[in-house]
Amino acid sequence: MSRERFWPTPAQELLLGFCLERDAAAATRHWEAWKAQVPLDDLEYGSFPLMSIASMRLTELGIADADMGRIKGLHRYQWAQSQVTFRGKRALIDALGREGVPVLLLRGAALACTVYREPSARGWQDTGIFIPAADAARAIPALAGHGWMARDFDAARPSPHGCGLLHPDHGEAWIYWRPMRAEHPASAAEDWWKATRPIQFETLQARVSCAADELLHTCESGMNPMYPTALLWLVDCVLLIRNAEPPMDWERVIAQSRQFKLSLFMTAMLSYVREHFEPSIPAEVIATLERMPVPLGGRIEYYLSSRPDDTRGNIRFKAAAAAGRYLNMGMGERLGQLRRDLPHWLRVLMRPVAR
Repeated sequence: MSRERFWPTPAQELLLGFCLERDAAAATRHWEAWKAQVPLDDLEYGSFPLMSIASMRLTELGIADADMGRIKGLHRYQWAQSQVTFRGKRALIDALGREGVPVLLLRGAALACTVYREPSARGWQDTGIFIPAADAARAIPALAGHGWMARDFDAARPSPHGCGLLHPDHGEAWIYWRPMRAEHPASAAEDWWKATRPIQFETLQARVSCAADELLHTCESGMNPMYPTALLWLVDCVLLIRNAEPPMDWERVIAQSRQFKLSLFMTAMLSYVREHFEPSIPAEVIATLERMPVPLGGRIEYYLSSRPDDTRGNIRFKAAAAAGRYLNMGMGERLGQLRRDLPHWLRVLMRPVAR
C-alpha cells in the first residue's frame, strides 16, 4: 500500500500498536520498540494526544517505564487542557439548549463518553457542535442574547457548513449545520439526525450519532490535514468498532458511504485499519465498498487530499473539497450552488490573513 498522507509513519504504528493491541506481550514489544526509536523529548505533534492512552495502558499492563512520571504528567496536562478548551463549548451547548435547539455532538466528548472505557483518555478539544440546518436562521441571532456574536452570518444566505461565534468570556467557538463536509442532500442530514440518540453529558442534554455514522465522520475527519488530533482518528475508528453499543451496523456504513460518495476513502481507510489493528472488520464490507462506482469529483478529491504533507497541504485539501463538491453535482445544480455560495467565498477571500 502506498504511503498516502492519512497513514502513520512506522514509528507511529508502533505507538498505535501499543495502544490498540489486545495481546499484552505483543503490546509490550510495540512499546519497547517505540521507546528505542523515539525519545520522549522528541515526541512529535501527531503522537502527543496518544500519551493519555499510553499512560493508562502502561498501568494496565504493569509496565514499569523509566518515563512513567513524565507520561502521567502529559496525561494530566492534556486532560486539563481539554477541559479548559471545552469550557466555552459547554457554555454554547447550554445556550442552545435554553433556546430549544437540539445539539448533536461529534468526535471529542461524544466518543470519550461512549466508546472510550475511560473518558479522560480522549481529549475533548475537537468536539463538534452541530444543529439542524432548519434551526440555523433562528438559533444564531438568538445566541446573541447569551453573548455569542456570529461572524460572517447571513440568515438569508447562510454559509454551506456553519459559522464562527465569539463570546467575551468564553472566546471562539464554531457551530455547524452539516454533519459531513462531503456534499449531500438535505434528506441525508435528516436521516442522520433520525439515527441519533440522547446522552446525558455531565449536566447538559445532547445527542450523539449512531456508531456507523460516527465511523463515517471519523474517517472523513482523518483525511483532513487541518484536523487537530492527527492519529486519534485511527484509535477512534478501532474503539468504535470494538466498543460501540449497539454494535456497528455495517450495512449502514455501506449505505452511508454510498450516499455521501465516500466509498473510495472508506475502502482505503477500513482496509488499513483491518490490516494493522482490527481484523474483525468484515472483508465483504470492504469488497462491497470497493465495487461502488466513484464519480470523477470523488477521484480528484481523493488524489488531492492523499498527497504527502508539505506546505501546500491545506490549500490542496480546500481545492479537493471544492472539486469533489461541485463535480459531483449536475450542471444545473452546480451553477445554482456556485451562485448561492458566491457571497460566502467572497467573505472568505476578503477575510484578513493572520500572520
